[in-house]
Amino acid sequence: MNKLFFDISISGHHSEYLTHLINSVPSSLNDNYYFIVHPFFSKHFPDLYEKVDLFENIYIIEVTSHEFNKTQKLSLIKASYVSYRIMNQYAIRYNIDQVTLLYFNTFQLSTIFYRPKYSISGILFFPLYSTSNNVIYKAFKYLKKYLIIKLFSYNPKIKNIFILEDTQIVNFLNKEFKTTFFKTLSDPIPNLSPLKNFDMKNHYGINNNNKVFLHIGSLSERKGTFEIIDSIYHLPNDKQKNMTFLIVGKATDLVTEEIILSKIKKIQKSEYCKIIWDNQFISNEMMKSLFNQSDVILMTYKNNQGSSGILGHAAISEKILIATNNGLIGRLVKEFNLGLLVDKVHPKEIADKILESIDAKIDFKKSKSFVRRKSVKSFANTILEK
Repeated sequence: MNKLFFDISISGHHSEYLTHLINSVPSSLNDNYYFIVHPFFSKHFPDLYEKVDLFENIYIIEVTSHEFNKTQKLSLIKASYVSYRIMNQYAIRYNIDQVTLLYFNTFQLSTIFYRPKYSISGILFFPLYSTSNNVIYKAFKYLKKYLIIKLFSYNPKIKNIFILEDTQIVNFLNKEFKTTFFKTLSDPIPNLSPLKNFDMKNHYGINNNNKVFLHIGSLSERKGTFEIIDSIYHLPNDKQKNMTFLIVGKATDLVTEEIILSKIKKIQKSEYCKIIWDNQFISNEMMKSLFNQSDVILMTYKNNQGSSGILGHAAISEKILIATNNGLIGRLVKEFNLGLLVDKVHPKEIADKILESIDAKIDFKKSKSFVRRKSVKSFANTILEK
């Protein structure tokens, strides 16, 4: 059987999931595995190519820059159809029997209409939620998502749709749409190795006595990035002097990047607190080092209905997490005592929890059980159907 795995994004969980799967492919030559990835994947993950060279049944294929660029800055409808056509070309080229879309959200609309020869599985993030405060708009968004799921559920080529962690929503969707293909998937926590001889404070020029508050990953308005930066204005000057805000990652678009830069410049001019933006994609080893050496992880996402790899990285490094008190993430933080929660993503509320975190004592016994149940092996075996 020929199996294709498609994800041409490279930030955050996208590259993590691909890494887990490529490292977990069985050595059996009965099946061939084709991973269709970002144009610069080899630049960031050369070690995976060294592994693949040892096997005859694993192939990593980068889409061209032209193909990748065609998928960017499009409406949801156009992105769905353009992405599907690119994926389908590779599926036809390699005579694929089974496709797994590691970010199924992009393909929801196209799978309503297309009935390929191969079966389709995928990971669906945030299936039925809206974060808007506008009641009418929120109801409209919910209804739109509901109808899209209802329509693609009629596609007989869909084999599995995985939803991270949320058994409640999986049970609801299977019952509501009279199917069994929605399945719960454990969001993996990789046990990464940190960089050798790496000192975060020395690397970034941070005072040894400062507490470091880390906000890491893909940066955007929905990740609460703007509010996290603005929370500095609500911190007392005497506390600010002993704080460093470390923001690591790329903005989702140029407009967001300009807003972040503007906010940081204003902070640097008017406040005592040190704020650093490492505006780049970093290696897994460096990411692990940052989690290990930071004091508090800031994850005040506006959409908390799905899981997040940041949650797991904070838990395995036993760092206090500040997150939002709703949805799946809110439930997990409370159940496993992973940190502190804000009721609303607002600069003042975030600042209050930051101050609380300075003297907070977290018992990480429960977080250890959380880490144990979210193994990379379980995740990969489910996707690869081992």
